[in-house]
Amino acid sequence: MQVPTLLSPDLAHKVEARNLWLLNAQPVGDARLAFNYRIPDWGPSPRLTDLIEVQRQACTAFCHISLHVPLTDVSMMSRVSIAIDSKMGLTTAIPRIGTVIVGADEVTRKAGRISAVSLSAQFLADEEQPFGVGVVAGSFLPTSIYERVRAMQPHGLMRITREQRELCEAVNNVGRDPEDPVFADHDSDHISGMTVVATVEREVRGLRNDHAVQAIQVDFFSYLNIESASHLVLNTDQLQFEGFVEQGGLCCAQVRGALVQLPPQGSPDR
Repeated sequence: MQVPTLLSPDLAHKVEARNLWLLNAQPVGDARLAFNYRIPDWGPSPRLTDLIEVQRQACTAFCHISLHVPLTDVSMMSRVSIAIDSKMGLTTAIPRIGTVIVGADEVTRKAGRISAVSLSAQFLADEEQPFGVGVVAGSFLPTSIYERVRAMQPHGLMRITREQRELCEAVNNVGRDPEDPVFADHDSDHISGMTVVATVEREVRGLRNDHAVQAIQVDFFSYLNIESASHLVLNTDQLQFEGFVEQGGLCCAQVRGALVQLPPQGSPDR
């Protein structure tokens, strides 16, 4: 496996080098890559959202480097998940500097091209201390095919009833902070998967501010159009949460995850 000495930002679908959080890449055996990363100094401490952005960047770069997916292809995420080791418990901050090891669990080829992938990621605070695992699944399309797919009307999506919305704990708009470095120079013609992830973590923490998000999984069923209102509908139950993202009365994504109790305010562990 030939690994570039210097990683370029387009490998992670970024434009400027300062928005690439991956520092370098090293082969691990014959089929995996280890990326050292650094999360920017933004906010009091890294969020799970930041770790998922590291995972997104690393998995995207892995596909271009190891699987030879053309840089001109458009990525379509169908699932993203991450879980912090329960032994860590999030009583200490998520490491801002670390390593993520990425490998391909499943690769689907169509007409000689890679059409779909499922990748796994393992996070290490240092070489001896793994602290989290994640999954990214999706597909890659040439621009011409992507444009046709985007123009198609969604079909087969579950319709959300008024009763379902009324029974939920919270209904909030899906949106992003323009100052958030996760979204720096990563333009999209739709509401991105990372926007959904950031909204989920922010809103769950708003509902349960004495807890941290320990695990999250989002399954995407359809694109979310920028022009239309989209809402995150959430329920929390003890140490779990679940919900969906709806647009136009249709379920476009499903979310679920786990929480962990934070130490009391003022505690040395917080």
